[in-house]
Amino acid sequence: MSAKIERAGVANPPQEAQAAKTVVARQGETIGDLAARHGVDAGELAQANPHVSGMGRLKGGTELRLPEHRLPTQAMAPVVPKWSDAYEAARQPTIFDHTAQSGARGAGDGGRQARDFTIARHGPGAGSRELMFREAPAARSAGQDGRGIADEPRTSVQDPLHITDAVRQLDSDGDKITVSLGMSASVEGGKLEGQLANVEITRVEEAGQPPKYVLSMDSGLAVGLYGELGSKLAGSDVQGQIMLGGSIKVEQTFDSPEEVARAIELLGKECESSMIMDQLKATRPPEGLSPDEIAFLQQHPMAIEYKGQMASEIAASWGLGPGELGVSGNLSKETSLRIEFPPLDEEGKFTGNLKVTVDQETAVGGGINLGQGVTEKQTGTDGKETESGIKHPVGGGNVEAKIVTSFSFELPPETPKNLLEDPMKTLKQLPVDLGEVAQSTTVSIKGEGDAFGKGGGAEVQFKIEGALDQETRDHALTQLLEGDTNEFFKELGDDVTFEYRAETYSTQSKQFSPEISIQGYGAGIEAQYSREDHGNVRTGQMTGTQMYEELQRLFSTQGGRR
Repeated sequence: MSAKIERAGVANPPQEAQAAKTVVARQGETIGDLAARHGVDAGELAQANPHVSGMGRLKGGTELRLPEHRLPTQAMAPVVPKWSDAYEAARQPTIFDHTAQSGARGAGDGGRQARDFTIARHGPGAGSRELMFREAPAARSAGQDGRGIADEPRTSVQDPLHITDAVRQLDSDGDKITVSLGMSASVEGGKLEGQLANVEITRVEEAGQPPKYVLSMDSGLAVGLYGELGSKLAGSDVQGQIMLGGSIKVEQTFDSPEEVARAIELLGKECESSMIMDQLKATRPPEGLSPDEIAFLQQHPMAIEYKGQMASEIAASWGLGPGELGVSGNLSKETSLRIEFPPLDEEGKFTGNLKVTVDQETAVGGGINLGQGVTEKQTGTDGKETESGIKHPVGGGNVEAKIVTSFSFELPPETPKNLLEDPMKTLKQLPVDLGEVAQSTTVSIKGEGDAFGKGGGAEVQFKIEGALDQETRDHALTQLLEGDTNEFFKELGDDVTFEYRAETYSTQSKQFSPEISIQGYGAGIEAQYSREDHGNVRTGQMTGTQMYEELQRLFSTQGGRR
């Protein structure tokens, strides 16, 4: 049967919807739970049923009368996500084109029928978009731990509009959004809550190429995605040692905000599924990513990054142990191992070599000294230059430095199968020729605080170029890590040229709450993203003296706000 329903009134209302006068509570449900499950206002449901309005939890089988003015469209309310105030405003007025397909279900559904809906939403400010979902019977069977496990999968609407619009606002190289995902779910036997993962979205630009969007994810979400992709690619389960003695991060590259939005949707599904399994220990696991969803992710370049003990052990097995600098003070050292996978072709094979990079990072924990600031030189009427004093005093806040020495080489395309089956063993056994390993040193100086306003900062990255013996290099880096930036540049001298990139940035935050339901578990994803807007990007070459003055200007009180 089919029907067209408008919010302002009903045309040809389905008889099935008109006949629905009452609803039956499940054991332990609240009025709010029951209202959400049937798409009605909790306050109106309580007013229509004064005999239960004072109860906290309802007894199973309790019958409640629905509000008389309830429209059939409200049956769809639980699956319409409340993304933001703007989204809610766009729903008024809203017209739904509603098509329902009825079919008899098997035993266990209590005589109820499952319906498939297609809804076309038309609203001001939101354009026209089609939302599709399946409404399944709420039949449940008890698991061994007593918690309910859904017999029928039920997936809510996924509307990635909010993320799509946010990604479109990334308009320059380096702009980024950090999305923090958390979840709360009401299930039979308890409530599931927790922090799921952080997902960072960064716009990356290369000369003459359209922009790309890089998603990086950490914690259990990275392991879950790595396992999903790896098991499909390697034909077996990924070994557990990928998490031994360290952490893992996964990156993927996409071509458009729409692709990013779909990826975020799939990541939400993956991490929610993993948390349900970890915390509820369900005897019947929720579905992970489908074959089509896995294929979508596999078609995009992926990178995996290990940090900690695992990365250090692998680097040491290749003869790339961290060098020792004669540095005192509060320093932190970390080794990371990054593997970049090319995209797959139509036959599921990699289209090129893998790139391996080992980064050895040393950072100054107590901040660095940039001197008193930059003095302004003026030329008098007599032609002589005079210094008028400090024009750009270095602002308050924290300025830190880190040095990253990188080693990189390539692996043949046939490596991935063994690499995904047992990464630790495979990487340690690789015959790495140090003569073919490219090496570079990058220095990064980053400042945040008073000079840049709330949530702002600046960062300078530069590579050391030119003929430089190891002793001079190490001594200069020691000066920098001990906090003396001026001596660092003096040690290297003006014969050394620095390739640099300098930029300022600001941050702002938003919150949104998409509603997601997987395998019958009703859950809400609480997400917050902070947007980092990079502006005033400068690149070029400078001598040591020029770089030191540039750093002082960039991190000065006035310079940070320019």
